[in-house]
Amino acid sequence: MLWNKRYAPAKLHDVIGNASAVANVLSWAKGWEAGRRSPPLILHGPSGIGKSAIPHALAEEFGWSLLEVNASDLRNKAAIARVTGHAATSSTLSGARRLVFVDDVDSMFAADRGGLPELIRIIEQSSQPILMTASDLWSPKISLLRKSCKGVGFGPVPVIDIVVLLKKIAKSEHSEVPDKVLSAIAESSNGDVRSAINDLQSFAEGKGTEFLPQTRNTLVDVKRALSDMFGSASFKDARRSVFDVDVDHDMLLKWIDENIPAHCSSRLALAKAFDALSRASLFDARAQKRQNYSLWRYSSDLASGGVVVAGARSTSASGAHSSHATGAHSSSGPVPAGSHPVQMAFPRQILLLSRNKIERARLGALASKLAVHCHVSKKRAAAYFPLVAALSAGKEGRTLLKESMDLSDDDLAVLDSLAA
Repeated sequence: MLWNKRYAPAKLHDVIGNASAVANVLSWAKGWEAGRRSPPLILHGPSGIGKSAIPHALAEEFGWSLLEVNASDLRNKAAIARVTGHAATSSTLSGARRLVFVDDVDSMFAADRGGLPELIRIIEQSSQPILMTASDLWSPKISLLRKSCKGVGFGPVPVIDIVVLLKKIAKSEHSEVPDKVLSAIAESSNGDVRSAINDLQSFAEGKGTEFLPQTRNTLVDVKRALSDMFGSASFKDARRSVFDVDVDHDMLLKWIDENIPAHCSSRLALAKAFDALSRASLFDARAQKRQNYSLWRYSSDLASGGVVVAGARSTSASGAHSSHATGAHSSSGPVPAGSHPVQMAFPRQILLLSRNKIERARLGALASKLAVHCHVSKKRAAAYFPLVAALSAGKEGRTLLKESMDLSDDDLAVLDSLAA
C-alpha cells in the first residue's frame, strides 16, 4: 500500500500546513452542521498539498457520508444531473449530512455539453454541503462557477512541517532514515507533501539510493542562482536568475535574507536592500490573507531584482559565478567595498529552528497541559509560563501544580529552566 494513502489525514487537525485555510473549511462545516446553508467552497492551489484529503477528513470528523466524483465522471449536463443532482438535494436515511466532493473542477469542462450551467443550478438548489478542488481558481473555464462559490487558497507546505511528518511516518514504518535524508526530501518536494511521502517510501524500500546526491545538486543550484542574482547588472537579469531555483518561495526569501549583508558595500545599500525584501514580505502576507497566490510574483520580483537594484551586488563579475561553493558568513553588517565576495550561507533561521526543535516540543507539551486546565488557547497558556514557573519555585506550590495539572518531572524541569 502506498504510504501517502496509509497516512492520509484522518481528521482536519492531521492536515499539515495551511492552518488558516483549514480553519476556514472547519468554520464552514460547523455552519452547515448548525443548519446554516453556506455557498460551496473551492479549495485551490498546487497539487500534493492536501486539498483532496480534506473532504475525506471532514466527512470523518463530522460523521457525514461522502460522495466523491472526479472530472472524468462529469463530462456533460446529463452526467452531472445523474451523479450529483440527487445527492446534493436529498437527505440521507440517517438524517446526517452528505458531503458532495467534486475533484479537479477546473478541468471538467473541456469537453462539456452544458455541464457548467447544470452544476451551478444544482449548487443553487443544494441542501447539502458541496466542496470542490481546483488547481487554478482564476481559470476562465470556471469564471461563472466562481461567482456561486467561495475560494479557499492553499499554498505549498513549509519544509519544517514536511520534515516532522516524514519523521513520524518513518518511525511508524520502523524505517531508519537519516535526518539529512528527510530534510533533503522535504526541501526538494517544493511543498508537495504527497511527492515527499512517495520519495520517502522509495528511499526506505531501497529504490531511492541516489536521492542524496540528487539533493546535493539541488542545494548547489540554489547557491548558483543566488550567485547569479547578486552578480546581475540589471533588475531583469536578477529576476530571471531565480526563475527555476529548486526551493520553494518561502525558503528562497530566507536564503536571500541571510546573504544580503555580505553583498552590500554600504549601510545605505544594506538598508535599501532590506527595505525591498520587507516589501516582498508584505506581498506574501497579502497573498496569504487574500488567498491569491498570484501576488507571489511581485514578492519574487522585489526579493530578487529589487534587492539587487537597491545595491546588494557581488563585488566582482567573476564572483557571480564562483561564490556557490559551500560555506557561511557571520557578518551582520555590509561587506567592505573591494573585498572578495563571500560564499553563500545557509539560512541560520532554519538551523536554529532545527537545533531548538526538542526544546520547542517540550514547551509545546507544557502549554497544551496548561491550556486544558486554564481553559485558554495554547498561545495564551504560553504567556502564563513565568507565573507558573514562579509558583513552582516552592515545594508546596510544586507539589500542588504537579497534582492539579498532571505535570510530569520533565514539565517541572522546563519550568525550572524558565525560572532560572
